[in-house]
Amino acid sequence: MNTASCKVLVVAATAFFGAAPLLGPVHVAHADGPVGRAARGYREAAHHRTEARDKERINAGTAKDKKAGGRLLRRVAKLVLGTSSPGVPVLPGKTYTWPYSVTNASPTRADSVVFSAPLPANLQFVSAEQNCSWKAGSAVCQLGSLAPGASKVGVINAKVAETAKPQEAVTSQALVTWNSASTMAQFPVVRVADTADVAVTKAAPARIRPGASVPYQITVTNNGPAPAQDVKLRDLVDAKGPVQTDKADSQCVSGGHGLSMSCDLGSMAVGEKRTIKVLVKGGRDIRPGMIIRAPSDVSSSTIDTNLVNNHANAETRVTDLTAARAISRNLRELPNTGAPIREMFHLAMLLFGSGLVLHRIGRPRRLR
Repeated sequence: MNTASCKVLVVAATAFFGAAPLLGPVHVAHADGPVGRAARGYREAAHHRTEARDKERINAGTAKDKKAGGRLLRRVAKLVLGTSSPGVPVLPGKTYTWPYSVTNASPTRADSVVFSAPLPANLQFVSAEQNCSWKAGSAVCQLGSLAPGASKVGVINAKVAETAKPQEAVTSQALVTWNSASTMAQFPVVRVADTADVAVTKAAPARIRPGASVPYQITVTNNGPAPAQDVKLRDLVDAKGPVQTDKADSQCVSGGHGLSMSCDLGSMAVGEKRTIKVLVKGGRDIRPGMIIRAPSDVSSSTIDTNLVNNHANAETRVTDLTAARAISRNLRELPNTGAPIREMFHLAMLLFGSGLVLHRIGRPRRLR
């Protein structure tokens, strides 16, 4: 190989590997000249392009790991927990639903998602949707995995305790766990409704004679547990004929000739009683043998938990007292045997005296 060929080979190798200086006879710039600066600029641009691609890949969610503090950290999904409540005052002894939702608001899938809700003392677990069970005082639901943007919803069915007091707050905490993360939320507070138990009783005579007035005593009671508001009493007399109210309580308004009477009793405290006395005079169409029925109903704007005792009825029979006196007099007489009473009395006394004589005559013989 001649000298010129060797020089060309050395120059080519040097330019390719960048490890040896260029030979003197070739007219190429020095390593510190324009060629060296261009090479450094090319390498820096390539580095920036690679770094930009990595950032773009991470921001787009294609990378599962982040680099922080020299360590690779696993990306964790972000879950959002939503809760709801019945939205109305609840009643003791009734069952209501508490809805919830779990949403994956991140580009990373969440695994092993578990929803749990410990219930307070005034709630009793009944059932729940999804794969749920009652464990150690909490409703626990296994929700599985949640893809990015996916949601799962469910409800907890719980019964309000019979011992819950009016205006008592009812609420609970909810917890969601997944992978190594967790989040909490509170169910909105609802309150136990004001409830009352208004009851009515009614007393009246069992019988009256035609034309007599019928006295009624009506008693309205609030058995609680809360005050009863806007208590109203409606009284009705059904006697198959005109009935007139002669006297009524000052809180009551009579319907006049005919049938009805209404009483506005207002508010009643727990345990309070109101007694109303009414005197009703029967009309001319009231005849012996008829039954006067007088039903009464009580109501309140406060929720009434027991409607069985909101109604009372009194019945009074109209009797013929002349016939009743005749029956009573006949019952006091002796049975009719066909013989005069005086003769029967004398005969009885004669038999009694004869018995005494025979008794005295026979007594000495028994002593011998």
